[in-house]
Amino acid sequence: MNFIKEKKINKYIVAVVLFLSFGYSGFYYMRGALALLTISGTFVFNDVWAFILAALIGGGIFELVTVFLAKGSAVRLNNRGADMQYALRFFYIPANILAGVLKTLYFYFPYLFPYGEIFFEFFFVLIFFILYMVFCCKAYFNKEEYGKVVMFLGSSFLCVYGFIAVVALLSGVLA
Repeated sequence: MNFIKEKKINKYIVAVVLFLSFGYSGFYYMRGALALLTISGTFVFNDVWAFILAALIGGGIFELVTVFLAKGSAVRLNNRGADMQYALRFFYIPANILAGVLKTLYFYFPYLFPYGEIFFEFFFVLIFFILYMVFCCKAYFNKEEYGKVVMFLGSSFLCVYGFIAVVALLSGVLA
């Protein structure tokens, strides 16, 4: 994990891989949404467009939220927001890939869908976020600052994931 702390890989390469992982993870939903637009006759979309749009939308929202949190953490976390944002990409990529594998299984086992959406996807993200918090504490902060870091990152995670859950709930009710 020393290569993350020393930023051995260009941040744009990591961002491209992150966007691709968001495309794989969000493909299942985007495919359904674009199928509805295709049926209505407004546009004609295919699976390539579903992957591209899922990558752009998921990655764009991720970058927007993490930039906002990195700027907001400047005072609280000793100006380590940019380093932590860079590191977060490395931990979100495997979480997205595991979620994408799970969503690929939905095509073959549709009964997994409710369980995957309620438990497994959140579980994947939570596990890798905990690993991310442990990495950040050990790599960037002193032992005295661990509580402050865990409190800021944990509350940020719960707020962002809570917002995502509310939007998903509202879109499911309104759709």
